[in-house]
Amino acid sequence: MALAQEEGFVLEWSGDRHAAINVPADRDSTAFEGFPREQREAGTLFWEWSDARPFEAPRQ
Repeated sequence: MALAQEEGFVLEWSGDRHAAINVPADRDSTAFEGFPREQREAGTLFWEWSDARPFEAPRQ
């Protein structure tokens, strides 16, 4: 995770094992790609895709 921080990616932790990493579209993630690839090959990486949207309060 230190590499993600060095590259300026935004990290969000949930507990001690779950992290969300935001790679902005205008940034090069090449230096970081080896870590998730290694974790995927080891069977220890799980991910989900998110499409960020502005918060909208429910209408009453």
